[in-house]
Amino acid sequence: MRHAFLIVAHANWNQLKTLITLLDDSRSSIYVHVDAKSKDFDPDFSEGSVKRGTLHFVHRIPVAWGGRFPNQIGNNTAGRGTEE
Repeated sequence: MRHAFLIVAHANWNQLKTLITLLDDSRSSIYVHVDAKSKDFDPDFSEGSVKRGTLHFVHRIPVAWGGRFPNQIGNNTAGRGTEE
C-alpha cells in the first residue's frame, strides 16, 4: 500500500527535515508546500533526507492561515505544479 503525505510548512526547517526523514519509505510520496511568504526557505536543505521514497515541492503560494488554502494546495498536487 502506498502513502502520500502533504506537509504544509512556513518555518522550523530542521524540524521539517526530521519529519521528512522519518516519513521516508519506499511506499511513500512526500509533498511539501512552503508558504510563499517564508523568505528564508532553501529547497536544498532537504538534500539527502529522502533515500527510499519520493519528495516533491509543491508550487509555492502565499498562505492565509485559517483561510481556504488547503484546497489551493490540493489542486497543485493533482499532477501539476510539483518539482522534484
